[in-house]
Amino acid sequence: MENKAIETIHKFPMRMKDLEGLEPDIQAALAISSMAVTECNVLMRLYLDACHTPTGDDEVDMIALIHGGVIIRALSAKLFEFWEFLKLEGKYNRTQSMSLTEIANSVRNQFSASV
Repeated sequence: MENKAIETIHKFPMRMKDLEGLEPDIQAALAISSMAVTECNVLMRLYLDACHTPTGDDEVDMIALIHGGVIIRALSAKLFEFWEFLKLEGKYNRTQSMSLTEIANSVRNQFSASV
């Protein structure tokens, strides 16, 4: 039996020196984006780990199903939070960065087109 990867891990190394020339709002958005991606990756790995072949034991299978559902719900919430962040609205949004606004609009448009 051949093992196949069910997930691919990509690294995007960042150094502080690479970020120094960016506007503060873009630095903050990059930090939020990085955290959102990390959290989503962890939740996806947890979900893959939670998936299993049914055992035939109704209680165990139901617990596994609920466990997977809770992880999917948490992942959905994280994606929703990030989507809301990309709108750059609300009382905590004070960005004056046109670059950040353009980037956020582009990401929202690309995401909408892919769904």
